[in-house]
Amino acid sequence: MTPPRPTKPETPVFTPELLASVNNWQAVSSVYFPLHGVSLQKSFPIPVRAPDGQVVGNMVLDAGTEVVALALQGGVLRLLPSATANAHQAFAVRVDDTDFKQCVAYKYEMRKKREADLRAWRTQTGTRPSALPP
Repeated sequence: MTPPRPTKPETPVFTPELLASVNNWQAVSSVYFPLHGVSLQKSFPIPVRAPDGQVVGNMVLDAGTEVVALALQGGVLRLLPSATANAHQAFAVRVDDTDFKQCVAYKYEMRKKREADLRAWRTQTGTRPSALPP
């Protein structure tokens, strides 16, 4: 019997395995970047820059706005306001002012599930890894 599918997204858990893989959020692998769909937990004013980097104005990104995470250094997350923004529009916020950690945990769990499903499929079909399509 197949287990019932969840009807809503499950909140990811910060397992010891996950925390070890991200060195307690001090060394998140580059495989997680860029990470789309990270939500801001509060509003942030950010500078609007011309292509030469000069600030030409300001805008506010409201709480709940989805942004793109580029890198995590220490407790600071480097972000783009959208997937189509240029690199000179990047800004930084504290990682805990976003749901970045939950997004990484979710992606980590999905990767583990995909790998487990693939191992089960290989065992069931007798297919070698090199025989799989790219």
